[in-house]
Amino acid sequence: MPSKSPALNNGTTRRYSYWAAARLVSEPALVRREQVAEFAQAVINPAKENVAEKCRELTSGDGVDVVFDCAGVPVGLEAGFDAVRNSGLYIMVAVWELTLPCWQFLAKHITIKGVLIFTTEDFEEVMQWMAEGKLAGYEKMVTGRIGVDDIVEKGFEELVNNKDKHIKILVSPQNAVAA
Repeated sequence: MPSKSPALNNGTTRRYSYWAAARLVSEPALVRREQVAEFAQAVINPAKENVAEKCRELTSGDGVDVVFDCAGVPVGLEAGFDAVRNSGLYIMVAVWELTLPCWQFLAKHITIKGVLIFTTEDFEEVMQWMAEGKLAGYEKMVTGRIGVDDIVEKGFEELVNNKDKHIKILVSPQNAVAA
């Protein structure tokens, strides 16, 4: 019997994961682990725990139905392929050049799906959920606000250099940003 438990590799949620019976999240950054702990059944620190073993433990040995790979790193791919159940779904969200572990992919009958761009309908649906209070807590993901002129130093560089401090930094097209 399927586990009905998607693993969210590095904290990303989408429609399927939001309504899933159980959400298991693998996340190396402390601030993100703390943030997703509010909605996840379990939050796994991949630096300290074996992600696949923990996922199987939490799904009675089955493995998860769906993996969302938002990390785009080989170790995440390996852990995700190991954690997904036979005939499971592996969704690539991260953009990166990957080397597919072909034997494991074929032996487990894994389906891979890529997603890159959200549709207008996706944004409208999420905005509706926010208005209806179905996404309570989303505002905690915003860890900074900057003007467009600061996007390199206070945006990109800040996210790269301070991963344990930030989740999302909002950029305003106007340079005056309210605190």
